[in-house]
Amino acid sequence: SNVVAVLHRRSGHWACVAGKPGSGAAIRVVDCVQLSSDEEIQPWLEGINASSVRVVLPSSEVICRTCTLPDGDEDTLDETLRLQAETQLLGTAPAHRMATAAPPSSGSDAVRTGLILAWPESSPFDAPSMEFTPLYVPDVAGLCSLLDGRRPAEPVVWLDPHHDSLA
Repeated sequence: SNVVAVLHRRSGHWACVAGKPGSGAAIRVVDCVQLSSDEEIQPWLEGINASSVRVVLPSSEVICRTCTLPDGDEDTLDETLRLQAETQLLGTAPAHRMATAAPPSSGSDAVRTGLILAWPESSPFDAPSMEFTPLYVPDVAGLCSLLDGRRPAEPVVWLDPHHDSLA
């Protein structure tokens, strides 16, 4: 199976969507449900034959920083981002709970912006119980992936009143 399930806690329930690769870069939605308890998650995952699971972390649980990056190739950007992450978030979270990304340049930018994310172990996020080992994805990373390499003219904002957070 190549079905990917995404779980997002919303207003006391789990908003769940499952998709699989379609033609080209498209994703075909297989199922979309709201589950009221953690106990419903595992049967749903088995029913859709999920091969992997992503759990969305609210931005209130994640540290997000930006940094400026010098002009250069991807290897230079990656190394600079890694060093910036170590400098800005030293000791905040273990390496497996940190991520960096260099969103695309608009072409007219003099510098690039880097994104540094960390999910501290002190986070009180209540993860769902399931047999799968999920990957945890900050909501701001989800926003970046929706851009698909493009830069909008206006800011993209995600407001989550249930977690009192803004990404």
